[in-house]
Amino acid sequence: MATKKTAPTEKRVQKTKEQIAHEMEMQYEQTRQRKLIKDLVYPFLLENSKSISDAKNLCHAAQLAIESTYQAKMQDEQKRLSGLRLSELDITGNIDPEEHKRDIDFLAFFETEKVSTAAGLIQGLKNVIESFEREESIKRPLSSLPAELLD
Repeated sequence: MATKKTAPTEKRVQKTKEQIAHEMEMQYEQTRQRKLIKDLVYPFLLENSKSISDAKNLCHAAQLAIESTYQAKMQDEQKRLSGLRLSELDITGNIDPEEHKRDIDFLAFFETEKVSTAAGLIQGLKNVIESFEREESIKRPLSSLPAELLD
């Protein structure tokens, strides 16, 4: 007697309320954006553009205006934030003090420094260490590595 083959069953994925809410929000946003373009923007372009190229140029000009204004605002915000002291950022607020004591102790040296100064000093120190590391790896013979590393 032949057995009937059945299609493999798909595993149902249990979603959290947050995941479901996020998916619904994304779906709503996609629908809203489609409606904006189809019902408002496209009719505007039809009425106010002489050609396809003209419509494309309008879109391009609008995109450039948005991007350049956004970049200028981001630069202003970056300047404002770089003037903050490291202590004002609360970097260690999300770090487990017991697990990352060394990191917290290291950052404490820079608490009173401006963010840009602290980042620059740390980057400079890292560059010095990397430079030393490169020089050492050139000078040292391969035989200085322990053979146990090959095990």
